[in-house]
Amino acid sequence: SASFCIAVNATNGFAYNGSTWSQGAIDGATHDLTSVSCVTATPFCMAVDAGGYAFDCSGALCTPPGWSTLDVEPGTGNALNSVSCVSASFCAAVDNNGNAFTFNGTSWSAATNIDGSKILESVSCPSTSFCMAVDNSGNDLTYNGSTWSAANSIDGTNVLSSVSCVSSVYCWAVDNNGNAIEYNTNPWRLMSGVDTGNAIEDVSCVSYNWCMAVDGAGNDFFFDGASWTKAASTNDTNAIYSISCTSTTFCMAADSVATSPFPAESTAIHNVVEGHDTLVIVLALSPVPEEKLEEL
Repeated sequence: SASFCIAVNATNGFAYNGSTWSQGAIDGATHDLTSVSCVTATPFCMAVDAGGYAFDCSGALCTPPGWSTLDVEPGTGNALNSVSCVSASFCAAVDNNGNAFTFNGTSWSAATNIDGSKILESVSCPSTSFCMAVDNSGNDLTYNGSTWSAANSIDGTNVLSSVSCVSSVYCWAVDNNGNAIEYNTNPWRLMSGVDTGNAIEDVSCVSYNWCMAVDGAGNDFFFDGASWTKAASTNDTNAIYSISCTSTTFCMAADSVATSPFPAESTAIHNVVEGHDTLVIVLALSPVPEEKLEEL
């Protein structure tokens, strides 16, 4: 919501209360934190890192450093790239070696290899019975609550950097070549040239007709249900690596020098969160009574 966001950077977490950011250590293993996902109930958050560990928190403990450590695949050399939670009893995560994992509220499952040795870049779960993952070779893979599908080519050989689903029949994915791809049951619809010459880093959708995306050149883009257009400037010349939207009036984004422009569709306000250290991802929290609207 506009009064609660979590960001991660290297080993630290940052909590936003609507006006200020607080900082605390999350990852005592000193691996870079790569992704975080939160849901409103309690609230509950889960973060993952490049060393195969996960970290969760509930309620007031979500203000760092009140996080606990969970083993996912430590010691394997694999990095967990993305996590997406529906509730405190269901999350999915993917890594850089084709593996997927699910969380049942207590522990993480063993690795399920779903994509060979490819790098799974992002996962989005709008419900416990549907997740979408994308990889660095233009493929998507879907989860039906028990098993994952085979890889399905949707974007040639482009790196799909992010996916955001609002339901089991509607998602958007973005790639490193300035394209956006719409999933509306099947097949996917490629919208090329959304951001010619730039890599789109992240996308966040709150409905079938409202999404925001950001790129490595400091630009943001808006989808209105029909087409993508360059949105109002964030006044940011730095690479924007992450965006999370909880409504059509609130988004939080993070850039390569740890400033956070917000809200979407207006002149951005920049908050320096932590000097010049990159914030890897920002997650804004929103009510999700049935379906999780976030990525990641």
